[in-house]
Amino acid sequence: MDDARTSKRTFLAQPSGKRPLRPEGSADPDQARAVGRHAPPANRTEPTRKLRRFSPNVSGLTRSLLGRSRRRKDSGWRRRPRRAPTLPAGGGGRTDLGILARTDEIWASDNTDATGRITIQHGYGQLYPAGTMSAWVTDSPNPTTGQEAPLSFRCHVAMAGVLGLGGNLPRWSAAELEEAAALVALYKEIRPVVQHGELYRLADPARSAWTAVQYVLGDSVVVFFWRRPAEFARLFTPPRLAGLNPAARYRDQDGGLHHGAVLLSHGIDVDLPGSGYASVVVRLTRGLNAHAVRRPQDG
Repeated sequence: MDDARTSKRTFLAQPSGKRPLRPEGSADPDQARAVGRHAPPANRTEPTRKLRRFSPNVSGLTRSLLGRSRRRKDSGWRRRPRRAPTLPAGGGGRTDLGILARTDEIWASDNTDATGRITIQHGYGQLYPAGTMSAWVTDSPNPTTGQEAPLSFRCHVAMAGVLGLGGNLPRWSAAELEEAAALVALYKEIRPVVQHGELYRLADPARSAWTAVQYVLGDSVVVFFWRRPAEFARLFTPPRLAGLNPAARYRDQDGGLHHGAVLLSHGIDVDLPGSGYASVVVRLTRGLNAHAVRRPQDG
């Protein structure tokens, strides 16, 4: 299912310093407090009845436990209809459309290791939108796996969903806090594209150590590139972009111009230093045609 396009759902995203993207019928944007959190829709006081059915493969015990959990959430929605709940993973594997009728975000897994999250998020994005996927940045070495990764790499992985900071911040150095603040500011700028846009999985992390995901919303494009350390018989193959207009030109954040046809057939050259963990975020804006590039402020 690689290169398949994920179905798009509308969620509230509140870019910093700009008027929030507020779909009709959504809740007050002042409810959106956290880095990546969106307010729940105003009409979410009652869950969707069509999503209450269980799969016939679910065991009787699991059916009973899930039903009890959903009844508690239904009761909570009636008491506090404007809250924005997050469903914990409990180990992961507990995401389904029924529970998404009762919660705004899913904790896809208790595994916060950035390397493992790339694979987890690749699977989650096969069906569910990025705006429902809670993703936290934790400490390095990772508290569970002991694996070390740069802060930028950990943040870039989490920025592909609903970004959160879950590390021991009082123990972070001044340089780490400054870097994290800059990355949070970047996420607030690209959040509408990530949470509202169409998702393209450009490379399978099980096959390539160089992985990328792409989001497209109107004329705006955001691409995350992640490179893990080289493994035996696993090549570094820069993935090609998808969902672009081949007749258009695209301007990146550094002012460079790229032909849509080249991006689709060849990809984009990115500079990832060293041979270990590395990542980069590429932002593109589509021009009006092959001879005129529209600036982001042109609307």
